[in-house]
Amino acid sequence: MITVLLCCNDERGHHTGRLEGVVFGDHDLVLEPGPLLPMTLNLAGLRVGRGRFACRDWSRCVGNVFWDSVSMSIVDAKRLAELLIKRCWFVNEHADGSAFEGLLP
Repeated sequence: MITVLLCCNDERGHHTGRLEGVVFGDHDLVLEPGPLLPMTLNLAGLRVGRGRFACRDWSRCVGNVFWDSVSMSIVDAKRLAELLIKRCWFVNEHADGSAFEGLLP
């Protein structure tokens, strides 16, 4: 399992319905938005655009009000990263040798 931080809240901690940034693990990969994508997060899991991802341990307002946190398998985390990179999201930061290295453009 890997922790994934999702920037998806407004300044009051309410969900905006769109994903505006993602941090995988301990900054193994940080993605900044290209086109903003619709997202929902609930007990059924995470949905970003048309992609669905199993997750658990959802925590709200982690670190500050803009970020929520989930745990997901590394397989689902890679699928999410791949979807975002294909949608022209920008790699802001990545760790050499991380599980995400093969996805980088």
